[in-house]
Amino acid sequence: NQFKPRVLVLMSKVDEALVAKEWSQRAEAELLRQLNLAGSYVLLQPSEIELNTKDLTDQGKWDWEKIYKLTREKSIPMVMEWELMPIQIQQESDAVGIMRERQRKIVVQVRARMAETRKGKDLTSETGLAQKEDKDVLWLSKGDKKVTVADYDHETLSFLLKDAITSLVPSLVAQASRVSWSGRVAMIKNDRVYLNVGRQSGLQVGDI
Repeated sequence: NQFKPRVLVLMSKVDEALVAKEWSQRAEAELLRQLNLAGSYVLLQPSEIELNTKDLTDQGKWDWEKIYKLTREKSIPMVMEWELMPIQIQQESDAVGIMRERQRKIVVQVRARMAETRKGKDLTSETGLAQKEDKDVLWLSKGDKKVTVADYDHETLSFLLKDAITSLVPSLVAQASRVSWSGRVAMIKNDRVYLNVGRQSGLQVGDI
């Protein structure tokens, strides 16, 4: 059986004004879906291991020393911190003319960092990127109206978000083999040893 490292998943502490909450939630759902589909990790939210996120922060930022200590105590060998970067929209248009062509590009990036908790050392930091270019025409316009995320339909943004995460996931999955199996003895009863990990992590009764 393949050992599946347990991974605590945390969203990066970023300025919520820069990224709409809706798209952060969509990004999280898609990232977890693709990682679960890959089947290389047991993904854990803080609440699933009785951790309160408020207790893991210091002055509004993640307290990594405390996070690594608590995850080691719970035999969780890896932590993943991820974030949806602010969606970028770039535009260029002809300087003059009754009819001016405008080039537009939208860029979606999802960044993730994976660390092993035993030494608190980063294993990888990767960014998945997807972009789309298009153009439109400005008629009798003296100035360029700034294009915003709201000018793009949800279908386009959802496609780019999924594509960015799809490009990111393989590099995250590749880190699973870099972490060795670990666990703690929870109890010894007669000739049986009970560990604090189990089938979810790929450990079966009778394994040696």
